[in-house]
Amino acid sequence: MPTGEYLDSIVTEYHDGSAWVDISAYVVGDIKGNNGLGGWRPENRVSVLGMLNITINNKGKQFSPMGGDSVRGLSTLTGWNKGAKIRVRGLYRLTYYTIWTGRIASIDSDDLNWGNEQVRVMAVDYNNVPVNFPMKGAAIGLNKRIDQAVTTILTRLSLQPEATSFDTGVFTFPAVFDNVQRKTLALSEFTKLANSELGYTYVKHDGTLRDEN
Repeated sequence: MPTGEYLDSIVTEYHDGSAWVDISAYVVGDIKGNNGLGGWRPENRVSVLGMLNITINNKGKQFSPMGGDSVRGLSTLTGWNKGAKIRVRGLYRLTYYTIWTGRIASIDSDDLNWGNEQVRVMAVDYNNVPVNFPMKGAAIGLNKRIDQAVTTILTRLSLQPEATSFDTGVFTFPAVFDNVQRKTLALSEFTKLANSELGYTYVKHDGTLRDEN
């Protein structure tokens, strides 16, 4: 999309397990989000955890975090829960551009101010997976490039990114995962590899895990 232009509209969707569902009509207030690299200094070679915060009109009780419950009059939408995929897209000149993609981390009823008529949703991007996954027991890999090492890390993770886009590494490391401790996290290995490669590892707007040499 050209810079300096305005979007024609913003669309917020969640995935119900089989298809994307437009919930834009229920979103109230500002949509706040961030993701990507925190800068271009050496310590910023791996992207920060991306987060999205939205508030949703819940008068019809479709978005209550408790799930469907006829006793309490709840009729929660199919698949609406923690862990569901959520994304924000922008429409510009008949073309949709993905702005943010991730998964719901929390759904909180705004009981204090609105009596459960609004819910606050916080979502996180794919970096939430490697930042919480320990590398305990990882076997040492010999003569690996960064793209090969990151691919190996992904095989250990419980959740995969929407897609991957890896450059072929410039350097071949004699050994990887050779200093993994019991509490070493996968994101720490991403950082070590990116710093050694002098490249960048980040999550793109559409949820793609990108590795640049």
